[in-house]
Amino acid sequence: MTPPANTHHPALSNPDIVHSIFAQLSPLPVTLAALRHGDELLGTARSPEVILLRATLKHAALACRAFAGPASDALWSVLHVGFAPLFYAFKGFKVIVEEDPLASQYGDLFGSPYTVHQVLEGEVHADDWERWELCARRVRCFVFADYLRWQFEDPFLSILLTRARDVTRPIFPNLLAFSARESQGLSQRCILLRALAHSPDLFAVSFRPHLPGPFLGTLVDDIAMLLEGQEAAGSCLRHLSVKSSYQAIHIVLPLRWFRGLRMVEVSPVSVALLQYLLPQLGALEGLETLLVAIDNDPLSVGRLATKRMTGLDKYPPSDDAKDTFKLQGGFRTLRRLSADGTHSDIEGLLRRINSTVLQDIAIYSVQATGSDIVALVQPLGSGRISTSLRKLYLSLTTEFLLLASGADTIHIAFADILGPLLHLRSLEDLEVMSWNRVLSISDEDVQDMAISWPCLRRLTITSDSKDIYRTHEAWTPYAPHISRPSLLAVVDLAERCRALASTNMDVANMSETELEALEAHADGSEIVPQTRLMHFVIAKDEHFMHMFLPDIDRLARVLRRLFPSLEGPGESSDDWRTRKRPMKHWWTEEQRQTVAYRLMEKFNEC
Repeated sequence: MTPPANTHHPALSNPDIVHSIFAQLSPLPVTLAALRHGDELLGTARSPEVILLRATLKHAALACRAFAGPASDALWSVLHVGFAPLFYAFKGFKVIVEEDPLASQYGDLFGSPYTVHQVLEGEVHADDWERWELCARRVRCFVFADYLRWQFEDPFLSILLTRARDVTRPIFPNLLAFSARESQGLSQRCILLRALAHSPDLFAVSFRPHLPGPFLGTLVDDIAMLLEGQEAAGSCLRHLSVKSSYQAIHIVLPLRWFRGLRMVEVSPVSVALLQYLLPQLGALEGLETLLVAIDNDPLSVGRLATKRMTGLDKYPPSDDAKDTFKLQGGFRTLRRLSADGTHSDIEGLLRRINSTVLQDIAIYSVQATGSDIVALVQPLGSGRISTSLRKLYLSLTTEFLLLASGADTIHIAFADILGPLLHLRSLEDLEVMSWNRVLSISDEDVQDMAISWPCLRRLTITSDSKDIYRTHEAWTPYAPHISRPSLLAVVDLAERCRALASTNMDVANMSETELEALEAHADGSEIVPQTRLMHFVIAKDEHFMHMFLPDIDRLARVLRRLFPSLEGPGESSDDWRTRKRPMKHWWTEEQRQTVAYRLMEKFNEC
């Protein structure tokens, strides 16, 4: 029998082309992009997108020898399960899986009903180390996942420590980023952490507590080890994230010696730590991104107010940095800010920023009264920030019990609290989410928006109540004196802001007379269709159940004539991820039966 002819494409015989193909499937670019945005390395490495890429690369590596090397290079670039995979390079490495009777008896209460044992049989030879080093050279991003018990038992622990103590040969010579839990001062973990810090190309590091709970005081020493490793390797850390999921961090973080930092994330921090860090971070000449959450729990704030920060004796605040910060301000190169806390803490932070290039701000604030919101927003519309800001996200949560008691009104006029935003002449993207308070928006407010924000690309202004207050009798978002803009006013905004691609605001009921006026407007000879507008959301949540619209067939046709690129809600999550297209599942089955939703569905019809 004649053997089958070789049918693969000639290009696949070129190693450079094959490497380029698999480089496109590497999880490394996705992971690095997420790191630069402030996302966690561990969560990104386990995202559905990365899991799919890894599965594809794994199958490709097993398909043929020509694919094995290039696919493995891409697959190993992100190592998210600790040191474990490195031991597969040893021929004597075995994994033994046994059923655990106790775990089986109690189901999933104790996790998996199986016990996994790892053993290393025989001696480790030179060819084993060659495979180890080949795999280690491929790693660019690493998650120091120390929750697997066997990684810290012999013989595996001795092998790791032997490699870690050799400062002339980094464990991962091409490492770019790693995520680690605090060392807790344990000598073994300190040795491994110090070895990772000596990586010559390292630019991003994130620290998390060892267990769900607060950081220990040894975090100070971990930061010092990181600095020592950077200096010894001659590298320059760019991104640093220190994040706790539970209690506020009340430990000194000596960051002023990391001169090359471009992005810093610390959350949640105590008020004392914030005041300690601001002069240091404000003095960094190249800092571009700051992500900070400030402790706003009254009990925690009160408890930490009288407690001295750990590490303050070893790393006292710099008087020179404080004086410079007071006289000149700081954060001169800041481009992106995300701040979570009380209105007073965030207001104080905004007033200390002296950047002329700040373009992106996200604020998550809790406040009691409308005047608190005014104080928070005021710095945004004045000074240097107002000339550079392009993107603004505001999540404003009002304490509902104060509203329910009558201490403040459940509704407030847009111009009264957010009027300073009209001074942001370069604004392109605005999203305002008002929790527990209704924003009353008139047609005149919308006209002012069209005049003030000519470069607007995306506009979202919504009001809602937390679930626990949604049925409270004080929550009255449909009172007659609450204004909502007419659909005609929003259409006029979209026509005047020619770059506008998305708008999301609750609009008022529309009459037949208004529909006829809109049709007459669309019939005008001077009308030039606005082709950028794609997403036109006219109601959110319960407001769908309260809206009246005339003939939606006629209304859909006239809106498509004015805005031919309109599309309705999408089905795929990729639509939202890539184009911010509203998703069908945002609305309940009952809401999808309303005329307002059916109008948006008609935008999908050709």
